[in-house]
Amino acid sequence: YKPTLVSQEEEEECDPTSNENEERWYYEGRNGGWWEYDARTSQSLDEAFLDTDPDGKVFELMIAGYIYVIDLQNMVQFRKNNPRVQRRIKRDKKIDNKKGVAGIVYRLSS
Repeated sequence: YKPTLVSQEEEEECDPTSNENEERWYYEGRNGGWWEYDARTSQSLDEAFLDTDPDGKVFELMIAGYIYVIDLQNMVQFRKNNPRVQRRIKRDKKIDNKKGVAGIVYRLSS
């Protein structure tokens, strides 16, 4: 199965509620660069991030069929079954040079 590639313009056309100044969640790619989380995962991250309970800053989340540990104190994620491989995460304004969303690569616009 090959996911459909989309351009950034197509993604923005599909989401009329998208706001340039809205904070979004990203995870670091294996070879650098940043990937944006999907909407459902971003909502879960926001809820935990805005929660005032410090115990809620490290939690498990199912992402793409894997259980990940999200550590908002250290801003990293890792698969529960492989804690040695950690990726940085961040909450930031929209970035134009993201690689894609939730593992779906952007194609270059022509």
